[in-house]
Amino acid sequence: MPDGRHLSGVFGVVPLDGVIVARVSCYSSCPESAPVLLVKDKDTGEAISGTQEEVADVAVAERESVLVFRPTAPLVDGHTYQVEIEGQDLSAGISEIYASAAVDMDVGAIPVQSQVIVQERQRETGVLRSVPRPLRRR
Repeated sequence: MPDGRHLSGVFGVVPLDGVIVARVSCYSSCPESAPVLLVKDKDTGEAISGTQEEVADVAVAERESVLVFRPTAPLVDGHTYQVEIEGQDLSAGISEIYASAAVDMDVGAIPVQSQVIVQERQRETGVLRSVPRPLRRR
């Protein structure tokens, strides 16, 4: 493993209006400052502006973190984007993602039906019986 931070994974295909999710690792010579993702359109050579945040509620290994980069403008369909960490040793490799209009980010509510099984013990016989009862919403 190289010294300092490096990308240990990115999702390969993202929707045009999506975010770039990257797993960042550091095993030795880890800087104190927060990691910064750099995203560049390989087709045009332009750096992509956006905001980033660390995802705190995702379980990762001790020396890993998950970063989310939200581009200011939608990505371009069919373009490849280079993703790296600022100050990264490039011998660790450069990650790429592909923007596609065929990938959908519509993650609306998923309809779910629930059924709770309550077991009752009859006093005289001591026999368990299952009685399906609908889940009541409050």
